[in-house]
Amino acid sequence: MRAPNNIAFRLLIPVVFVFCGTVLACVMLSFGDARAPMHGFVDRWASTALTVQVVLIGILGLTAMIVDRRRTLRLLRDQPADRPAGLFSEAAAPGESEAADSSVPSAVVDR
Repeated sequence: MRAPNNIAFRLLIPVVFVFCGTVLACVMLSFGDARAPMHGFVDRWASTALTVQVVLIGILGLTAMIVDRRRTLRLLRDQPADRPAGLFSEAAAPGESEAADSSVPSAVVDR
């Protein structure tokens, strides 16, 4: 069973890319001419932009983790007792053959 998409993770990706671009712009402009028009703009607004982006990254990151954790707990709670507890395991149910499931090793090799 595949978990539904978490929109907060999808929103987090572009915000992080913009954050990285802002940081790179600040670093690149520090080596450039101080009289350039873009230098004044970045010098004036970079701290505000970085602050807003860090807050957005924190909010979206925490939201994504909270939503993901709640979905995981709900899936574990709603899972029948006779099934394995792993979310990603497709192990055979009791009474089914282990040979049908390739994810369960048939023997353990000790070295």
